Amino acid sequence: MVYGGSSESGDDDAFVNQLHVFNFTTMSWSKPPLPENRMGYRSGHMATNHNDHLIIAGGGSIICCLLLACIAYLMACIAYLIACIAYLMAYIACLMACIAYVTACIAYLMAYIAYLIACIAYLMACIAYLMAGSLDRSTP
Repeated sequence: MVYGGSSESGDDDAFVNQLHVFNFTTMSWSKPPLPENRMGYRSGHMATNHNDHLIIAGGGSIICCLLLACIAYLMACIAYLIACIAYLMAYIACLMACIAYVTACIAYLMAYIAYLIACIAYLMACIAYLMAGSLDRSTP
């Protein structure tokens, strides 16, 4: 017995809920009618017969397959979002490194300016000292 499955129908996969029975005596297949309350479309399942009953386990219906496809799509979206966050974090780290470099350059420039101011102050002190010495000699 073969129940359900999927087959390619044009561009789409089509799920089927038909029962096919192989007769080993006549070596032929038959398609017996199924009751109205039969199981829905099914694929990826196992089936066996027991005491004139067909037992089907596992697999999924078209709704289950659509749900799995939606979950897979959602997981792909989450993976893309994680990749975007990682890219953004790398961009922020690069930006922070640039800011740190600019800050270091500004600190170096400020230290250089402070050094120049100290040099000017020293020169002014020297000039003041020289002028004070010359003033002291000019008075009797």
